[in-house]
Formats: sequence, structure tokens, C-alpha cells
Amino acid sequence: MTHTEAHAEARAMDPIARVSMISPGSVSIHPEHVGPTSKPLRLWLLTSRRWTEPNPINVYGIEHREGLVLFPTPRHTPGSQSMLVRRPGRVPLLLV
Repeated sequence: MTHTEAHAEARAMDPIARVSMISPGSVSIHPEHVGPTSKPLRLWLLTSRRWTEPNPINVYGIEHREGLVLFPTPRHTPGSQSMLVRRPGRVPLLLV
């Protein structure tokens, strides 16, 4: 088996068909959101006037070879993901 054939076979076995990234903008947040603070939550929420430098917002779409698309939906839970199931002849199903 040649190197090219081995690479093609490995790609065929890989369940991920494609990964895409979209950057819809950027966001600045209070420094207290980034790291720990000794201030009580309500105090810094009401009095904080400082903001971080803008950070990009990146959204990643991971398309599975069998038609499922996984993408991050972080909300307040790190690692949270949603799934879009494409069903032939039927309405797509979004699982959040």
C-alpha cells in the first residue's frame, strides 16, 4: 500500500468529514469574569467599570460523515454542545 493509499484509507475511516469555524465578532467582558476576585458578586456586578480587551467569538461546526453536525453552545456550562441531525426527507432535528 502506498503512502497516498494509506492516507486515503485513514481519511475514509475518520468519522469527521469537515470542521468549520465562523467568527461572528468579538466581546469584551469584566475582568472578574476571567479570573477569581475577592469582591462579593453583587458588588462587582454593580460597580465594575473595567473591561478586558476584545476577544474573538469563534463558533466551530464539526460535521460527521453520517450526517450529524456537532457545535459548541457554551452558555454558562463549559463544554456544552448541541447536535443537528439531518434526516433525509424530514425536517432537521436540533438537540440542545
